[in-house]
Amino acid sequence: MRDSWEVDYLASKRLLDCARAQGAAHFTLLGAICVQKPLLEFHRAKLALFEYMKTLDDIGWTDVRPTAYFK
Repeated sequence: MRDSWEVDYLASKRLLDCARAQGAAHFTLLGAICVQKPLLEFHRAKLALFEYMKTLDDIGWTDVRPTAYFK
């Protein structure tokens, strides 16, 4: 559970924030289709980062959600 939040949320958020600080124009998050109905902790972590991304207005972003995702 802790790994999910450290990697799928915190590390990704840090990368996103660093990209913003460097003036990046766009960020792409590799999500998963299953975050629509989160059952696992990494689903919830990815969904939390997606919700954070929705609050940003200084960088464009894309949330790619493939139908098959293997951790």
